[in-house]
Amino acid sequence: MGQAEQDVTITIGQKNEKGVHKITYAYGGEAKTWTAASIPPGSFVVYGRERDGAFTFWWKDKGDGNKRTVTLVKYKEDEVKARYYREGPLTYNQRSYYDAILKRK
Repeated sequence: MGQAEQDVTITIGQKNEKGVHKITYAYGGEAKTWTAASIPPGSFVVYGRERDGAFTFWWKDKGDGNKRTVTLVKYKEDEVKARYYREGPLTYNQRSYYDAILKRK
């Protein structure tokens, strides 16, 4: 089964007085899931924190109400390893996490 692919842009703002960063998470380009369902482009704002060499942020999905977490760890000078983790019930063909290498632009 193939995975849906979309361009992702994660913009991390400066740390505020509470020690958290404002994150803009944007996904672009029309994509289709393996079931041919459409995934339209969009964006949202959340807050994240750096801890133990990893940067983590999370949100609750508006569709199913389950938590989604993204963890970023430096990989190379202009690349990070990203893990997208999904909580909640999964169908037989879904994984609880997906890994990717994101490049800095």
